[in-house]
Amino acid sequence: MIEPNAILEKVDESFSVRKIESHSVEAWRLSRALHDMFIESDDDYSAALEVAGQAKQKVDQIESDRKQIISPARNFVSSINDAAKVLTNRLEEAINNTKVKMAIFDKKKKSDQEEKVKALEEMADRLGIDVAIYQDKDERVRAKGAIACNRCRYVFEVQDESLVPREYMMVDDKKIKLAITLGIREIQGVNIKEESVLQIRRR
Repeated sequence: MIEPNAILEKVDESFSVRKIESHSVEAWRLSRALHDMFIESDDDYSAALEVAGQAKQKVDQIESDRKQIISPARNFVSSINDAAKVLTNRLEEAINNTKVKMAIFDKKKKSDQEEKVKALEEMADRLGIDVAIYQDKDERVRAKGAIACNRCRYVFEVQDESLVPREYMMVDDKKIKLAITLGIREIQGVNIKEESVLQIRRR
């Protein structure tokens, strides 16, 4: 694991900021030049493409410097996240396993209580006695530092997708994009059209 002090030694904040800011003059010049350009002829187009290529190169240079500067810190953060994830995953797994055991116990306890109530009601019925049996509705269990309680919630399981109303369905954008990439040009209910997108690459 990388120590925090090692990170501070590798990353000099003032130097790092200066390194990024060293691109500022050229970045502002290029961005201003592109904003001020009017493209009304082939020569204008070629000139704009040349400056746009220079701007793209500058973007790549800035990104390269940024990644180089933050690499030690990124590795440090990643190692901390990985170490923490191992521990939290183990704890969450143990908690969930315990909740299953507690749920089984709660179910058995409730069943036992229901059987006792039923037995009391049957006994009272045989003796011809009217009884009212009250049960404590507060099912919360308290321990030091924690409270357990049962809460009702609704869950669902799809049994037949063909019967599910349309408003509960979702279009799979990824599958449509993949189909278009594979050459499909007609999908019922989908308008597929061709658009021209200008791309600028460095040579």
